[in-house]
Amino acid sequence: MRKLIAIVMMLLPMLAMLTGCKSDEDKVRETAEAYLYKNMKNPESLKILSCEIRKDTIPFWLSENMFDLAEKCDKAMDKFNHYKDMSYLFIDEKIESANEFSSAREALINAYKYEQQNDSAEIEYVAYVKSSGTNPMGGTVSNSTIVIIDKDNPEKILGSYVVNSDFIGKFAVIKMLGADYEFKTNKFGKYETEGLPYIEQFIMNDAE
Repeated sequence: MRKLIAIVMMLLPMLAMLTGCKSDEDKVRETAEAYLYKNMKNPESLKILSCEIRKDTIPFWLSENMFDLAEKCDKAMDKFNHYKDMSYLFIDEKIESANEFSSAREALINAYKYEQQNDSAEIEYVAYVKSSGTNPMGGTVSNSTIVIIDKDNPEKILGSYVVNSDFIGKFAVIKMLGADYEFKTNKFGKYETEGLPYIEQFIMNDAE
């Protein structure tokens, strides 16, 4: 009996060490959740609804340059659509807006092809987080956030993106013009996402 007790006492520190060890995914999850808490206006109201951790390839189009080009293209397209059906009293504006849209579209397509050809296919941790909280007015808001975290350092954030209407709009422009992609819906009105990378599925599911 004494020997058994002695063995148990010897094993207790080892068990404590094992149970106290956290996996990299646990650390990544803590990093992502702490980041959201830190950047929320009312952090005490934050509720993490889900937090999926994956090791994913970071898409080449997820860059400040591509999103800037998408914004310019979107504005040029709005201007073009505004004038295209007007009478020829606005012929100068129609031509100018058509040229601006054509130029912006070409710039985005060329940048997309360049980034695609030079893609290094980097793999990092990605936290796909859905959360809720209250805004300064007391209303409940729901958010979807993509947090990219260094695969070699689970406490280092490489970038974050709130999947709001602005983000989704720019993503749609990049996908439609850069990849010549056609968004389709099923009979239930949901976007078809089969075959898309998970990060794009996450974005499209939030667009519905």
